[in-house]
Amino acid sequence: MFALTSDRRLDPRPTAVLLDLDGTLLDSAATITRALARAAADYGYTYDPEDLRRFVGPPIRATLAELAPEIDVDEAVAHYREVYAATMFEAPLFDQTRPVLDALAAAGTPLAVATSKRRTHARELLAHHGLEERFVAICGAGEGDANADKAAVVADALRQLAGAGADTRDSIMVGDKIHDIVGAAVHGLPTIIVGWGYGGAQERAQALAVATDAADLVRLLGL
Repeated sequence: MFALTSDRRLDPRPTAVLLDLDGTLLDSAATITRALARAAADYGYTYDPEDLRRFVGPPIRATLAELAPEIDVDEAVAHYREVYAATMFEAPLFDQTRPVLDALAAAGTPLAVATSKRRTHARELLAHHGLEERFVAICGAGEGDANADKAAVVADALRQLAGAGADTRDSIMVGDKIHDIVGAAVHGLPTIIVGWGYGGAQERAQALAVATDAADLVRLLGL
């Protein structure tokens, strides 16, 4: 159980950190919402990308089942991924990402990515930004969207961290959306929400803490 000290540090200091990707490390809202709108339009559904920001983060199958309800979901997911892959590398890192990862690396904290995004896409994006080697594990949805549920992804990340010798007893999740909080809580992990992400009042109310910027997150993590 973590407590916040008077100077906004977690006690005890986390022994391992799981990080979401979209909305936490990667500012991917524009690439995702444009791809969603384009894929839906190919099936005759019209959406403004700006109205689709709430779909950044949750598993893609549920998203497309809502956006294109009359289309076979497997077909819709495959088409979306084809559209998305064409522009996904346009998404930049948040300005806060490298300073936070640098501080965690300096402290020797084991890291894992836990995302509902397809694992292969997550790995490719991190490699594109030169960050793949920062993580003990990069966990996400598998083929056919196996384990896309956030709780399953968190379980996989914890398993891989432990398998690599990391102490996961005092692990914490860092994310931006409610499914990060809920998925981590299944395994007893609290969540720090990043203020630069895509969450809102609901996430802020249920998080252990909200990090306003990179320095605040580094301080919260006891670094």
